[in-house]
Amino acid sequence: MKFALERGTTLNSTLSYLGGLASGAVSVWFFFWVYRRKYDLDYKLDKTAQTMRWLIVLFGFAIALIPGPQFKVARIIAGVMIVAFLAWPNFAHHLTHVFKRS
Repeated sequence: MKFALERGTTLNSTLSYLGGLASGAVSVWFFFWVYRRKYDLDYKLDKTAQTMRWLIVLFGFAIALIPGPQFKVARIIAGVMIVAFLAWPNFAHHLTHVFKRS
C-alpha cells in the first residue's frame, strides 16, 4: 500500500511539473506567435521541418522530465530547446536546410 501511495505521489508531481513546463512554453509561444504573425516572419515549413520541430520539442520534454540533480544542466538545455523551437519555428526551417545542404 505504501509503495502505491509513493508511486502515485511521484506520478502526480511529475504531471504537475510537466503541466507547469507546458504552460510556460505555451505562454512564451503565444507571445512570440502574435509578433511573428503581425510581421509575417515565419517561413512555410515543409513536412521535414515540421517533423523535425515537433520531434525536438517532444525530445526536449522527455529530457526535461528526467529526475535527479545530476541532470540539471540537461533539463535547462532541454527547456531552452522547447521554448526556442515552439516560439520560433524558423529554427526548424534553418536546421532542416543545414542538413539538406550536407
